[in-house]
Amino acid sequence: MSATPRIETVDAIDIHVEQYDWPFERERAREVDAHWQELRALKPNLFNGRVFLFRNLEIKEARLTGACFETEFKTFIAARDFGHPDKDVFNCFAQGALRAPDGAFLLGEMAAQTSNAGRIYFPAGTPDPSDAIDGHLDLDRSVMRELTEETGLEVKVIEMIEVFERINFGRGADETWTTMEERRRPRFHFVIVDFLCERISGMPVAGGDVTDVVWADEHDLEKFTLTPTATRVIRKAFSMARGRK
Repeated sequence: MSATPRIETVDAIDIHVEQYDWPFERERAREVDAHWQELRALKPNLFNGRVFLFRNLEIKEARLTGACFETEFKTFIAARDFGHPDKDVFNCFAQGALRAPDGAFLLGEMAAQTSNAGRIYFPAGTPDPSDAIDGHLDLDRSVMRELTEETGLEVKVIEMIEVFERINFGRGADETWTTMEERRRPRFHFVIVDFLCERISGMPVAGGDVTDVVWADEHDLEKFTLTPTATRVIRKAFSMARGRK
């Protein structure tokens, strides 16, 4: 993947699950544990489950390919907070733009126990081992699972909106980062695969890592605290939904 932010449209995804001995996980285990204890002291409900992280992602001829491997959530968070020391490993996740029959989209506010508490997004989450089928990661399955866990709704994926890659720079958890060179280090690196989804059944009830859910009309977006990227994706989802009528 490129080192600069980019947006791509892809037709297919092929990410295989691999066994990987991640040097960061092995070599910095004590630091990871200490950092996790500090985070738990601030947010006691943080949960250390198993998640997938990613390597060797590539977009070529409208196909997203690469590999993912299992690690603990606390190790993923430490790698992020330590300034992304392994540039070859990063997060990739799917988020669902869930459309209601009247055209509104569902937004969720992240709960206090999450690392992004209070922020408003489309429901999403880092893939976990339950999203793998026959040695391959199924991001459609991942986004449907996350939507059900966080909103109580049964949904289906309609189509992919886009693939978005972002590298953020800045100070990490290590407060000794003071020089300009250190501040130029990657803060975190992630790839988001956005899907247009529709509800099959159920009524929205916040759950899992979401503390509140709301249906948002296109003209209501200014009421919410959204990042420019989230706003752009939501507007693109509205445009695609209109095109399907």
